[in-house]
Amino acid sequence: MYIVITGGGKVGEYLATVLLKSGNEVAIIERSAETADRLSMILQGRYLIIRGDGCDSKYQEDAGIRKADVLQLDDHEKYDAIVCNPPYFVNALTCPDKQRTTARHTVSLSYEGLVQTAARLLTAEGLFSVVIPVDSRSDLETAARLNGLFPSRVCMVRTTPRKDPKRCMIEFSKHVVNEMDIEEGVI
Repeated sequence: MYIVITGGGKVGEYLATVLLKSGNEVAIIERSAETADRLSMILQGRYLIIRGDGCDSKYQEDAGIRKADVLQLDDHEKYDAIVCNPPYFVNALTCPDKQRTTARHTVSLSYEGLVQTAARLLTAEGLFSVVIPVDSRSDLETAARLNGLFPSRVCMVRTTPRKDPKRCMIEFSKHVVNEMDIEEGVI
């Protein structure tokens, strides 16, 4: 498969490493020259690193987004893990730049649509992991429950130890978890 990843931070690097070890081809769009250089020294396999903004269609085209296999997901395959950083602005003022609006606003991908697709594509033991703003947690968890997905782990993310959490990482499964710890992290 050919997969395009936007961002070569910790999550992007891990995802690229796992996909490359499985024999996939990967393109990473990364803004930081330092991060791009580091990735080019540690990744192994067939990969392409492009310096630029992953929300900019020029860099997406350079990365070969039109040939990316992830766009061709269907119900014939089930997945053990789906990881997503979905659009996060709900009912907010949109940007004149269509690509930015698509990447950041739920106008083209609602939480309900995302959860329905994840539930359909997961194996019985599969996990769906997502990063969203704290104030969207309740809406996402409601949509997930309506589609047979239940939170199994939650990590509230703070940007500094003194600030309130701004994002949360939630892992969902098809099994109800009776007691769940809520973790906190500073990133």
